[in-house]
Amino acid sequence: TKSNFIIGNGKDFIAKNYRGYSDLQVNEGTTLSIEGKGKVILESGMIDNADFDQSQSAIDVEDYGRLEIRSESMSIHNKRDDRCNAGGVFTVNSGAIDIDLSKTFVEEKVSFGIFADAAGENTEAKVKITKVKINADEGINISTYFRDGIPLSEYDLQGAGIYLQAPSLKAKTSSILESKNGSVNVDAQSFGYYSFGNVNSHIISKDKNVVILGRLKPGILLSITTKKNQRSLYILKGSSVISTVEDIATIYDETFVDGGSFSLTSPTSIFKNKISAIEGGTIKLESLTSFGASLDGDPANPIMVADTNSSIKGVFGRSVIDGTI
Repeated sequence: TKSNFIIGNGKDFIAKNYRGYSDLQVNEGTTLSIEGKGKVILESGMIDNADFDQSQSAIDVEDYGRLEIRSESMSIHNKRDDRCNAGGVFTVNSGAIDIDLSKTFVEEKVSFGIFADAAGENTEAKVKITKVKINADEGINISTYFRDGIPLSEYDLQGAGIYLQAPSLKAKTSSILESKNGSVNVDAQSFGYYSFGNVNSHIISKDKNVVILGRLKPGILLSITTKKNQRSLYILKGSSVISTVEDIATIYDETFVDGGSFSLTSPTSIFKNKISAIEGGTIKLESLTSFGASLDGDPANPIMVADTNSSIKGVFGRSVIDGTI
């Protein structure tokens, strides 16, 4: 079954729900298509989100459901001060979300930004795939806030920006966030980006910046363990991050590679905290114009640390390192 909604020129598609139900829910193999030259606006919230289920989100796509949106721009937000934030985009068990926008994609005042999980039992021979694809020519902005006064557990989804997982070898989660002319910005109360299992993910800004911030958890976490210390990058064995930045790459918190690998290529790189590799971890940094690394406080503190089985290698232009190696 497929349902189509057409937005007229200069018109908007608006859906609202402030009682914890989804604005758009697609499941059981059905398809919902929204297209036109106007805006897609989803207002979402709930009376109390202390114990809410993650499927209580503005968008809920499950069990081979498919959501297709082609429009000018899209926003998901909570406009009511008397309502708690609900989730943003949620899809599990071979759900598929495909959003293509000529301007911007914005999520603000949501409990989490994007959650995709290839969950569910798989008795079929083929691998089940859960997909999220968002292309917004002029930028993607995700800002999350769960609530104060509730401690976040070790891998809690609440407050996360992007949260992807596929714990089974017979399942896969695929995610693409891309902007041709704008930046991709994630400002999250919890994890900026979390990935576990059989996940294939791309975050692409062809002309501007990719900025991922985790306020109470690491900015980027790939694997199944976390630490108490704040880290911009935390990469474990079997995981790798390969980044290419066309202008300036700025890393604010610690880069910590525990058995995994991290590669960064950019004209200019600025590290404002420690760079560490342990347990066979490898770090490769190529900054052809300039490279800067500094630690606030005592310049005698080591800024680059690698144990005997690990390595930190670099090709640097003009370098300024304020700290020991």
